[in-house]
Amino acid sequence: MNVFILIMLAFSCLLLAGGLMKFSGRLIRIFAVFARGIQWIIGITFFFTILGIFVPSLAYTDMESVHEAVTILFKCAIIIGGSLVLSELVLKFFRARLQRLAIRMGINEVSIISFIMNFSTSLAILPLYPRMDEKGKMMNAAFSVSGAYVTGGQFAFISSVADGYTVAVFMVSKIVCGLLSALVMNIIYDRGR
Repeated sequence: MNVFILIMLAFSCLLLAGGLMKFSGRLIRIFAVFARGIQWIIGITFFFTILGIFVPSLAYTDMESVHEAVTILFKCAIIIGGSLVLSELVLKFFRARLQRLAIRMGINEVSIISFIMNFSTSLAILPLYPRMDEKGKMMNAAFSVSGAYVTGGQFAFISSVADGYTVAVFMVSKIVCGLLSALVMNIIYDRGR
């Protein structure tokens, strides 16, 4: 049964990749509509969650879960705020080195900073996304799919429940997969030009 699921997953990924190469405009529009639908559903459920805070008889979830979610959001805001300050400091002190690397990769220095920040959290790159060039946005998004959080929360969790060998396999596989994703996106982007 597990092999069948793996084969179906690989087939779905190949079908999706082929569709993106052949019908990228249409498929991206479909993804955009799907994403917009998910955003609406989340917005509506958020409304009912907030309504439950002020009108407890209409609450669909317990207050402990709401408190936990708000705490997580606050921690994320702190991380994002701190990472923005860090990125500006790195740009200020290492701009020349970052520009040389950016020129070699064909992206701007904000995209390079985002790669570095992606290793700990992909949330931190969201405010920097508008400042990236098109190729940098695509490469960072590709890297984020499997390479993000290598040294962040996922690393902390894995290291707390697994042995050293498993942690090493985790880190190497995330880095390799993330870099391969960015490399494939780089090749696809350059081919499209």
